[in-house]
Formats: sequence, C-alpha cells, structure tokens
Amino acid sequence: MKIIKTVLNVLPFIIIAVIVIRYLNISKSSISISKDSSLTSISSPLPTSTQLSIYSLSEIAKHNNQNSCWMAIRGSVYDVTSYIDQHPDGLSILQGCGIDATQIFDQVRKHDPRGAVLLPSYLIGSIE
Repeated sequence: MKIIKTVLNVLPFIIIAVIVIRYLNISKSSISISKDSSLTSISSPLPTSTQLSIYSLSEIAKHNNQNSCWMAIRGSVYDVTSYIDQHPDGLSILQGCGIDATQIFDQVRKHDPRGAVLLPSYLIGSIE
C-alpha cells in the first residue's frame, strides 16, 4: 500500500517532466531528480530574473486585445499575443487579456498540463 501511495505522489512530477522534455527539448542533463524520485529542478531556456520586469495591474490592463494581449496568472505576467492564433479554443483566450486571468486559466481543465508547460515561454515579468 505504501508503494502505491509513493507512486501516486511521484507520478504527476514524472508526467510533467516528460512533457517538458518533449515540448521544450530540454536535454536530460538539465533535469534533476532526487533519490526519492521526486522532481527537484528543471532548467529551461526561460528569461532570467534580470530580464523580467514588474508590472502593475493598470499596465497589464492596457494590453487587453488581439493586437496586444498580456495576462497575469498566479502573480506572473505573460504576453500571449503571438499565441492567440494558435490557441486550441480560438479567440476564447481574449477573455484573459488585460486582467489577472488566474481563475479563468485554472477553470479550463485542458490547460493542465499542456498550458502550464507552454506558459513559461511567454513570461515577461511579475505583478508588483
């Protein structure tokens, strides 16, 4: 029973790691897995903290349309303008433009895990 419990606790991390490797082409050497098989870190080609800016909700609100779509999700700010035409659900993504879209993002079951894997490539900063 303990083994099943351990597998169930670790399985989501393994699935996410496989998805990240597949979609972001991360080399195997950039993944760190601890002895208990839990994922401890993944390095990816994301912006460094020195490249990221801090934005107010009023600044994010200016980017509220198809020509410039920024959204905040869990305290981070994403410029998803270039992704609008690729969004599987069409223009429904525009609902989150210019706002804190955390609740909208979390309510869409299809966002987990693919959306979580794609988001980092659109990261531009965080909310002040």
